[in-house]
Amino acid sequence: MIDIDNYSYIETSRLYLKYVNIDNAQDMFEYCNDEETVFYLDFDRHLTLNDTINSIKSYFMLSPFGKYGIFIKDNDKMIGTIDIRLNNNEYSNLGWVINKNYRNKGYCSEALLGLISFYSSKLNIRELYAIHEVSNIASERVMDKANFIKLNKFFKKEVKKNERTMCIHKLQIKK
Repeated sequence: MIDIDNYSYIETSRLYLKYVNIDNAQDMFEYCNDEETVFYLDFDRHLTLNDTINSIKSYFMLSPFGKYGIFIKDNDKMIGTIDIRLNNNEYSNLGWVINKNYRNKGYCSEALLGLISFYSSKLNIRELYAIHEVSNIASERVMDKANFIKLNKFFKKEVKKNERTMCIHKLQIKK
């Protein structure tokens, strides 16, 4: 059995990742309220701060393991979230979102590499998978920087009542 308290905090050079709570609602609302930021995500734009609080309670706090806020060390600002979903101890998949005001600064890549390093040192994860919509070039670049291999496997997925083409990437960790 995994003691989730041993997984509650991850540190990188400029960031720290920690479990999300209600105190982070305003920072999260800042990007979840932005249509451009949530375009590729499975949830609709948050219209009120209460939408964000409900999301934190029902997704992040109900089952916090593997779900992190991404915080800048210098100012403790939460700029996004990243999560790892363990399907079993051999393969897992990942997801993330970054406030558009903090993109193209390497934060997402740094958070992803920190998460991969942390989890691969603690668990026997052999493979990690990440998917992105084909038109989401920014997420594909993050995967490339973390040495994910594009599998050239595509599938259709309905996102917000629209069919989108998704691409699968894989990172081999242990053989």
